[in-house]
Amino acid sequence: MHMDYNNIFAKYGGCTHLGLADGRCGLVLLASLLSDKDERYKDTVATHLGYLREHVYETSSLSFRDGLLGIGWALEFLCQNLYIPTCHNDLLTDMDDLIYKWINFHGLNNISLNNGYLGCLLYLCYRLKGNRISTPYRELALKECTVRILGQIYALTNDRERTPFSQTEWFQLHILAGLFKSMNIQNHIADSILQITRKVMKHGHPPFTPPQDALLMNGIHRLCETSKRHKVIRNFFLAVQ
Repeated sequence: MHMDYNNIFAKYGGCTHLGLADGRCGLVLLASLLSDKDERYKDTVATHLGYLREHVYETSSLSFRDGLLGIGWALEFLCQNLYIPTCHNDLLTDMDDLIYKWINFHGLNNISLNNGYLGCLLYLCYRLKGNRISTPYRELALKECTVRILGQIYALTNDRERTPFSQTEWFQLHILAGLFKSMNIQNHIADSILQITRKVMKHGHPPFTPPQDALLMNGIHRLCETSKRHKVIRNFFLAVQ
């Protein structure tokens, strides 16, 4: 089925939203992926990235779908894959501080990618594997957040009746536990989580059933369906809508 990407840019191009799902960050990501085949989209990346940089501090949302968690992850992902210049460390440092406070002082109360543990872990995973953290102290702080969340998730996996996970959340947790184990971060807990998720995942991966009105997110997902390079987007955008 043909996807009209220009129609997506026409629909969202003048929006004031900043997030991944229906805002400028999603347009930056979409245009970056399209630039693999058509370099003319690099100008589109620059346009929406400039708007995002100028207005990012106006948002108070920390969510993955609409706020700073998703914006921070997207910038780190795009820098690591050489779509945008690696000159956004000041912005990512500010996001590190906000997320550190959110995890350690305000607390999280759900597992979700959008407003909970999984979204924080995805952000932390990309920050820690990016090798661009400014100081050893900051790296230690982000690892502290990771250890805290993995410990809390492990406790939840042993109390499934009280805190049920969706099939998609089990799938995403399985991937994240494997990534942290490969990075040698909290190996024991990551391995314990993997043993649990393998049992749950034996029935297969959750299907992707995109909602009809999620035009921008569906466009991004469509581009990544056959790309091994961007498998992370397919796996984690299952639940962003």
